[in-house]
Amino acid sequence: MLLACRLSPTVAGVCAVGAAVLVVLFTGAPLDWPSLPDYLGITAEVLFILLNGMILARLMQISGAMRSIGNWVSNATPGIGAGTAFVVFGVVPFVECVTGFGIGVTVGVPILVTLGHKPAKAALFGLLGLCAVPWGALAPGTAVASSLTGFDFTTLGVMSGWYNSVVLVVVALTVAWGTGLARAALPTFASAGFLWGSILVTNLLIGTPLAGVIGSALLMGLSLVVYRLGGARIPAPPVRELVPYAVLAGGLLCASVLAMFVPALEWLALPPVWLAVACVVAYRVLPGQSGMIAEVPEALRSWVPIGVSTGLFMILGWVMAASDMSTAIGEALSPAGAWPGPLLGAVGSILTGSNTASNAMFAPTIATLSVTGSLSVVAAANVAGSFMILAAPPRVLMAVTLAGDRESYGRTLMCAIAIASAPPLVGAVALAIWL
Repeated sequence: MLLACRLSPTVAGVCAVGAAVLVVLFTGAPLDWPSLPDYLGITAEVLFILLNGMILARLMQISGAMRSIGNWVSNATPGIGAGTAFVVFGVVPFVECVTGFGIGVTVGVPILVTLGHKPAKAALFGLLGLCAVPWGALAPGTAVASSLTGFDFTTLGVMSGWYNSVVLVVVALTVAWGTGLARAALPTFASAGFLWGSILVTNLLIGTPLAGVIGSALLMGLSLVVYRLGGARIPAPPVRELVPYAVLAGGLLCASVLAMFVPALEWLALPPVWLAVACVVAYRVLPGQSGMIAEVPEALRSWVPIGVSTGLFMILGWVMAASDMSTAIGEALSPAGAWPGPLLGAVGSILTGSNTASNAMFAPTIATLSVTGSLSVVAAANVAGSFMILAAPPRVLMAVTLAGDRESYGRTLMCAIAIASAPPLVGAVALAIWL
């Protein structure tokens, strides 16, 4: 309600946290204080990811690397429709599935601006690239839902893949309509369909953690092959400009595999570590070093409102979870049956800005909403909550800031909420009919 009144995310976050604290004080509900240190650690990780991601985006912009990458995408794809589909269903999901926490948006939005989209539309399309978040950052959110509900990780990943078809249809319709049906319909729907199929098959054959990474990588590779066979001249990729992203993706994947065998090195697999490394690599490899140094303070200033609002919404999530407020909400909804599950997942994500935090808050409650179809309910809520992240106020603020059009924040937020609300509503109706 506060956001609908066009209050800033920071003001809305302060008011929401204040209201939650007042509820706790007046009801006398005890807080789960032992869980606070772990939650603060997660919050700090998210804030550093956002900070380093924005610094990297600034460095890539000032060095001209992002312009080179955007020009390459434009030249390698036959038209703005194909280029937009390549970014929304390939580039952003790949980066997001490797790193998570909205970093894909920091890569996709500048490229979309370079392709010729107006800033507000580039920001919205970049956010729509968060269409594979159940597998983002190697799928910790889905893993949390699996562990808290007792469902097999791969089975939940596959079921989430089926439900994610609704998300991809919504994204494809929006992108095709916004870019122009005549030039965007075929590449957009073809890309969405292939991404859905490749993620689903990878879930079945390889497993859930790498499903999004492999599925989006296959999409980008196949798209380039199709465009080349269609007569397009694929220029040589800007190798030097891609080095920071290659270090980020490759380093994080290798560190994640290493951490599986050497638990003491789990810290090495944290996204902010490799984002910081990518920033150093960008400074050392790309041109314009003096200009890059000057951009760091500017990135810090841009990060402050995003970091503060993100922190506030994550604190709100902890207060609700630690006081059993979220459980009480779920119990109050349980007489209604299974259909509130996706809506509950969506609410959790927009409050916390994380499908992992949302699943930690609500997954056990969601699983109890239906005895016969609890796997379907948890999967639908996982997907709905994952997609709703694009409408989290800090994400929207980051996107419009990267696009250079912060004045469009309110309008972009309302559009994002309207679009992201479609899958939860579809899931709720489907569950109400089938269960």
